Amino acid sequence: MTLNKISTPSLKEVFVNEIENRIISGEFKLGDKLPTERELGELMGVSLTIVKQGISDLENKGFIEVRPRRGLFVADFVSKGSFETLASIMRYNGGKLGNKEIRSFCETRRALDKLAFDLVIERASDSEINGVGQIVENIKKAKDADNITEMCKFIIEFYHKLYILSDNIILPLFYHSTAVPQIEMYTKFIDKNGTKLVFDNIAKIYESILARDKDAVYLYINDAMKMSLEGDTAII
Repeated sequence: MTLNKISTPSLKEVFVNEIENRIISGEFKLGDKLPTERELGELMGVSLTIVKQGISDLENKGFIEVRPRRGLFVADFVSKGSFETLASIMRYNGGKLGNKEIRSFCETRRALDKLAFDLVIERASDSEINGVGQIVENIKKAKDADNITEMCKFIIEFYHKLYILSDNIILPLFYHSTAVPQIEMYTKFIDKNGTKLVFDNIAKIYESILARDKDAVYLYINDAMKMSLEGDTAII
């Protein structure tokens, strides 16, 4: 029997989570002025040091704007946030993505997959593309074993490797930074629809890249998004 270690969040994490929750829920609205740092410390029973550290984290995530000599204000985290902000939204939703976030992810992935795979077809060697075939085999083995966790892990590895082969240094950084929510989406899709649809789509994308057929790649990228967002297979 294996058990996970229990970890207790730090005071700073508790402070940050409390403020984030109230902003994400809409209780603290865009433009609202928050209490001063000292007042926040007194209200929440933490030291000024904890408050300052927490405010710094909240500002970096785009939840709070610090205006010199004016105070702390709720910021527009949608326009000023980062992928850390998305992680906070997922935490607020119990580790899950909402429908709006799923749709946004799928739309973004469609655009970036097209760019990445265009570049792979133009820049990667045959041997580099052939090397990705082992990852596809690993996905199939996990599928056949009905091991969804392993399958999702290899799916992420498959796309990340192709993004690397694009020879665009930004693309793999983006993909890696969004691995956690992407695993959550793949798991949600497989839980609803089984493993076959996902594997078949990945296999077709890979075969099209091997053939350097951009039109076919675009077709299967679009199919993946439609399956996620439309009809009986949709996860929103």
